[in-house]
This record gives sequence, structure tokens and C-alpha cells, in this order.
Amino acid sequence: MTDKPEKSLEILDAIYMEAALDAAANGRSTPEDERWARETSKRVQARLAELRRNLVPATATVSKAQPIRPSLLAMGRDALLAKLNELTSKIGPSLQYAHRNLEGLSDDDLRRLVDTLNPESDD
Repeated sequence: MTDKPEKSLEILDAIYMEAALDAAANGRSTPEDERWARETSKRVQARLAELRRNLVPATATVSKAQPIRPSLLAMGRDALLAKLNELTSKIGPSLQYAHRNLEGLSDDDLRRLVDTLNPESDD
């Protein structure tokens, strides 16, 4: 008999679900419903933004980018892409970086990526 309240809740949940599906398919929204939905959405979005902000440290340190090595500055786009392919093959499948579509990256972005993957080299 202890599972009877749980069964009642399951039945009630199923009824609510069916009622909601019917209202979504056949119901009509009033201007008041739409205003309520917009305001609720704004509150939820504001709360989510607050929670995301709380995940970021208040005093994030910003470091200045290091100058690009002269050997990388001398490389053209094709040479940079070839070097990047070489490093990717050398490092192997464990290598991951965010920009797999390299067409949108500038030459300097490619230089910094190559430098990040191979900081010790003096090409």
C-alpha cells in the first residue's frame, strides 16, 4: 500500500501531460498569456546569465600576447597550413583545437596556433 501515493502522482502527471499537449495543439493564447510568457522568459534568461557570471572568477587575469616569432612572420599562409598539418600529424589524434575550419583564421591566428603547438621550435 505504500506505493499507492506514487501511483496516484504518476496518473496525475499523465493527465497533466495530456492536458498540456491538448492545450498546445488546440488552445488559444490570450494577450495576457503572451505577456506572462515574455516576462517569465526574461526572468529565466536573466537568472541564467547571473548563474553563468557567477562561474567566472571576479578577477580574471589578462595576459598580453607574446610577439610572433620572426621565423613564423616570414611564413606565408600556405607554409603555415603545411606546418600546421605537419604538427597535427606529428602530435596525433589526441590533438584538439577549436578552429577546424581554418579559412576564417587570419595568417597571424595561424601563426599563433602553430606557435602554441610548437613553442620551442625556431623554424
